[in-house]
Amino acid sequence: MLWSGVIPYGEDWHRCVQALEEDLRLYDHKPRTLLKLSRYLHKRTGGTSSTI
Repeated sequence: MLWSGVIPYGEDWHRCVQALEEDLRLYDHKPRTLLKLSRYLHKRTGGTSSTI
């Protein structure tokens, strides 16, 4: 796991969420779903992010 710390809400956060969504392999997933929820996800996580 690679810890990236707190990412302020903005372009960097959007890129992080977009990259995560592109790596998902979910059945019947609609593209850009997580990106549309990026503000909510940032609020819920406090802007913390980690990648495996």
